[in-house]
Amino acid sequence: MFPMPGWQVVLGEVLAPVAILAAVQWLLLVVGVLLFPNRLDQHSISVVLRGSVALGAAIVLPFVDFTALLIPNAAVLFFPAWFQLGKEGPRGFEATGQRLILMFGQLFILVLSLAPATAVFAVVFLVGSRFLPQAAMVLAGSVAVAVVLAVEVAIGLKLLGGVFERFDLSKEISDLQ
Repeated sequence: MFPMPGWQVVLGEVLAPVAILAAVQWLLLVVGVLLFPNRLDQHSISVVLRGSVALGAAIVLPFVDFTALLIPNAAVLFFPAWFQLGKEGPRGFEATGQRLILMFGQLFILVLSLAPATAVFAVVFLVGSRFLPQAAMVLAGSVAVAVVLAVEVAIGLKLLGGVFERFDLSKEISDLQ
């Protein structure tokens, strides 16, 4: 095996699930656009606006998936003792509480990581909507969000790659036995 930097190992670990999730989400976006009604209550929704929202979501969702999948991988690297290796792992009230803490922690980190991208979208959309149509600003805001999330993912890959390079699995396994 060729020596690989840690960030490439982390990228390889996360890339396959991201690709599968993105493909399923894109398929669901197509179904959603086709099945979405032209009128909602008393408001008419144009095909252009529906298409731009779907295209914007198609641009952003893979980066959201990547961010969401980096978080549990980071949790494994930072808290390896909290994860069971097999079916004979800990059970009971304590293990359930530990999993709940981990889940809420991951959700909090995901919301925290999406906050800058949300702020960028709001600024781009609100400022640009005065000059351009909403459909164009949805796409422009989505591209801006994708750039922000791509930077966050790149930083996360670099940081987790460094942690992965320092991680010694043989020490962790011997500590558990």
